[in-house]
Order: sequence, then structure tokens, then C-alpha cells
Amino acid sequence: MIGFAAWDTARGPQSSAEAWLAMDFSNPLGELACDVLLDTMCRDVCQTRPASVSIDCQHISRETLEYVNGQGFEAGPENDRPQTLKKYCIGRIIGPKDWSDVREQMTRFFQLNLPATPPLYSGPETTVIIEQGSGHSTILPLQDFESQFGPVILMLPSRPAVVVPIRRQYADVLLNTANQQSLFVPPEASVLGERLYLSSPRALSVLTPGAVILFYESMRVDSGRGAIVAAATITRTAIQQTTEIGTEITRRGVLRSEEVQTVSSTDKTGLTFFSQLFRFRNPVGLSRLDAIGCVDGAKFVTARGIDFNAASIIMDEGKPSV
Repeated sequence: MIGFAAWDTARGPQSSAEAWLAMDFSNPLGELACDVLLDTMCRDVCQTRPASVSIDCQHISRETLEYVNGQGFEAGPENDRPQTLKKYCIGRIIGPKDWSDVREQMTRFFQLNLPATPPLYSGPETTVIIEQGSGHSTILPLQDFESQFGPVILMLPSRPAVVVPIRRQYADVLLNTANQQSLFVPPEASVLGERLYLSSPRALSVLTPGAVILFYESMRVDSGRGAIVAAATITRTAIQQTTEIGTEITRRGVLRSEEVQTVSSTDKTGLTFFSQLFRFRNPVGLSRLDAIGCVDGAKFVTARGIDFNAASIIMDEGKPSV
């Protein structure tokens, strides 16, 4: 036994869930198990609407407490229960036309107020101001906001969006988009909060931190669907010598070491780390992408930036789900 978690489901009129967590961090897999349990907990409670989850901290270890704190759980200034840590989970992708609706829900369920209009995206350090009923306000950089209120993606005006190709055999496990679960043990990356996409270093010119990444399942091999199947946000990028990419990095992806060597035509590989993953219940196919002006002659053989309006249409029609 490495870890255990239990929580109430936030259903019906409830917008909050009580949770309990016990971890053995002396086990080498303790951090991984805790990551899986917290991610599952947060995604479950906000399936139908925004919800908060509070973890009882009276009997958890110091290591567990520190890890939970680093995953967006914290004691707010209004918290009258000092032995609990709370996290707010929005559970949706928020575009400009959804802003008023989510803002009203945040006020009603969490007593937190978002700005009246979404801020204009100005880079990874774009800030979101949150006001509380007591008059206290908090200013959060965009990535911190999405971490503390995730799973969530803010489709802020002018936020860049990039479509990247991925083969179906890799999408099935990296993005968990398979229609049927595999009988084989999935790689570690399939349950991590932050995952890795590998590409040519040239692709990093459009794969920038803060951008929204849309995954296009290629149709040329593996009976791919020829459709965008998932969305996430880019947290960080790097370029590294291919021969120096070790298991501490590849554990967040799904390529074997020999496959990593084939990603780039040079001796270097581009690393794109992403989080806030949403799968599409309704993958958006190539013909529809062509109709809204996303497709060029290459048909997504490499990373390609698309405009904000097209990305918003894809998000609406893809019906993203936690």
C-alpha cells in the first residue's frame, strides 16, 4: 500500500467535497501515487460544475502536507478550519463568451470574484485578479491561476494556440484518448499532471510557454482519426542534446529511447511540457478544420499556429471534458 484517498462527490446542490489522504512517501513511488490521487480527486469533483475540495490535514505526514501544498491546495484567509487545505477546481475551458457564466458560478460557489471582463493575454506573466468578499484581492500569474483552479484553461483574447501532430499509438497513452483502455500497463506519463511532447527544435518557435496546445491525431498511420482530440497548456520548453535526454525527462513522455532519436533531424530535440489536459468528447476532424481556415498544404505534419477565433471554435465544438 503506497497511498489512499477518499472524497465526497460534489453533486446536486453541493459545490464542495471533503477529502482524506494518506501517503507513504518513504516508498519510491510515493510522489507518483500522490500525484495520481490528487489529479483524480480534482477531476472527479468538478465534472458537472466548479467545486472545491478540502483535505483534512490533522493526521497526514509532513511530507504529504508539503506535497499537497505544492499542488494548489492552501488555507485561504477566510478558512475557519486551520486543519484543512482547500483547492478550487473549475473543470472547464473558459472562452470569452463563457466568462460571465463562470464568473457568476465562482461568486456563488466560492465567494470569489473574477474581473468583469477577461484580461487580454500579454504573455505567460498575464495576471488574473481575484477579489474575495472581505475586500481582499489576489493577483495571480496565468499559470499559477490555472494550477490553483485547475483543471482549467483560460482562453484569453489573443492567447496563442498551436496545433501539433501526434500518432494515434502515442495519443492513446500520452493523452488517454483511446476509445478502449489497453490491457497492458500504461507508461507513467499517462497519469502525470505534467507531460512531455517531443519535436524538432524548430517547432519551439511557435510552441511557447503559456500557449494552448491542440493535439491533432495524424491519419496517415495507426488508423488515426485525422482530428484534434485534446487540448492543454504549455508550461515550459527547452532544447537539449538528444543523446543527453535521460529517463528523468522521458518518464513524462511515451517514446522509448530509440524512438527519441528519430524525432529530430539534428542532434538536438525540442522539449515541450504541458498540463491542464482536456480530452475532446467530439474530436474536430480535418474537413471542419479546413472549413474554419486552420489547414495548410502540409496538413499538420509539424507544429502550426492558428488564430484565436479558430481555436475558440475548436474548443466549443470539441466539447472538452475533464
